[in-house]
Amino acid sequence: MEDPNVLKVQLERERARVMDEVAKKLEEARLIEARMAKLAELQQFAAELNLALVPLGDKPSEKPEEPKPPPPAPDKPEPAVHFDGTVTGLIDCYETDPRSPIWNLKRSVSRNYKSAFRTMKETVGSERLADWNAEHVMDVYSNKWSVRGVSMGHTMVAKLRLLCTYGATTLNDDACIRLSALLGNLRIPKSKARTVALTADHANAIRAEAHRRGLHSIALAQAFQLEVPQLRQMDVIGEWVPMSDKAPSDITKGDEKWVRGLRWSDIDEHGVLRRTLTAGRQNQQKSIEVDLSRCPMVMQELAAVPTANRNGPMIVSEVSKLPWTAVGFRQRWRHIAVAVGVPTHVRNSDSVRAFKDEGGMKSGVFA
Repeated sequence: MEDPNVLKVQLERERARVMDEVAKKLEEARLIEARMAKLAELQQFAAELNLALVPLGDKPSEKPEEPKPPPPAPDKPEPAVHFDGTVTGLIDCYETDPRSPIWNLKRSVSRNYKSAFRTMKETVGSERLADWNAEHVMDVYSNKWSVRGVSMGHTMVAKLRLLCTYGATTLNDDACIRLSALLGNLRIPKSKARTVALTADHANAIRAEAHRRGLHSIALAQAFQLEVPQLRQMDVIGEWVPMSDKAPSDITKGDEKWVRGLRWSDIDEHGVLRRTLTAGRQNQQKSIEVDLSRCPMVMQELAAVPTANRNGPMIVSEVSKLPWTAVGFRQRWRHIAVAVGVPTHVRNSDSVRAFKDEGGMKSGVFA
């Protein structure tokens, strides 16, 4: 019988050899995965620039290949083959034609457009535009669209106007040309401008309750929205958009990326906020510069954030550890607002009116 001690030594050596081989294989696998990741990045970069990747050492063929047409832009389907003259047909063209202005809209704006288009399809989708006249427009407005409110009625006519402008200028359709001119001369009633304001007392109560619930990011966001009126909710919390959006970002989640929100790098060492904001249908840009030392609410909230946490996105959900989604932020904000007695008709976006009504930066002063 073999000496057990000798056998033990042999087995230990064999185990060490196997473990060493496993370690080498794992390292090889890691290197392969790293190379595959780099290759995928290279392929994506080449596709974006419409470049062909050629292996090193390959010689060009004697007969050059015909240049290939560039691939279609991401998320932009081929143009609609046929416009059938109906409202639904015009909407379908507007939503699928790569020449359509819809591709230049921010995601949130595009989403609102599509919501209005769904309503339009449900109410008048089968009607032919060639049959419309001023009397019919006003009849649809009065009996179908404005029954949901004057604001909704005005929004629907505005969307019909932009659809006809697209049909006239891009599709060169006679019915759209005629109706576009007609709509340009119609005066549709507008809803009265909102006069409701979220007061400084409301904001302070919301901040206190947000802190009590451990949602410190909502308190900080509320301070910015009240005391820096140039910032809309989207400018503060940002938005999640498809990867195809042109705005750069290093914050991703699945097939989406986060853009346009406040970052700690937007504030310099002197406490000055500098941002370039996008606004309007065509994403026009404007720059702002705000001395935050004149914003007491903001300064108080910033002072409560540890220095180690001041990097990346500024308004980060305590739940997901990522920037808030618009829906998630609005829901949490409303729960807090209701809890502290803010009337349900007062919106988070009414913070700007509070700033104006209470004399600018004074709205942020604590009692």
